[in-house]
Amino acid sequence: MKNVPPVADIESALEQILKEMKRQNKRLLVTVDEVYNTAYVKEFASSFQIFIRQNLPVFLIMARLYANIHNLEDERNLTFLYRTPKYFMDPLYLKLIENSYVKLLNISNEEATVLAKLTKGYPFAFQALGKFIWEST
Repeated sequence: MKNVPPVADIESALEQILKEMKRQNKRLLVTVDEVYNTAYVKEFASSFQIFIRQNLPVFLIMARLYANIHNLEDERNLTFLYRTPKYFMDPLYLKLIENSYVKLLNISNEEATVLAKLTKGYPFAFQALGKFIWEST
């Protein structure tokens, strides 16, 4: 290994890694689920902005309710998020959730309707509630 000076901070380390990935024609996809406007997320988003300005091969997917993403966009140094592509997804179709619960959990249509409504169409709630019911039967 070459004599390389120690890295001063995590952002510098990531920058070196991303430059090497670019040299090797590789890319990095970062996914963040349930993103909130926290100090850590703001710090990461700020670093991410620097990486994309340097044309480094890093890509980001953040998922959360629109209000939480909008809170992040309003941060003074993170307004670049306004210019990023956004894909808004509708909730899952409740009838599809009901049918899945009836078939997979062997419950009545009435019970499945109640459970489906509890999920409000959120995919994670659909999975988590289904798993909970499955394990409790």
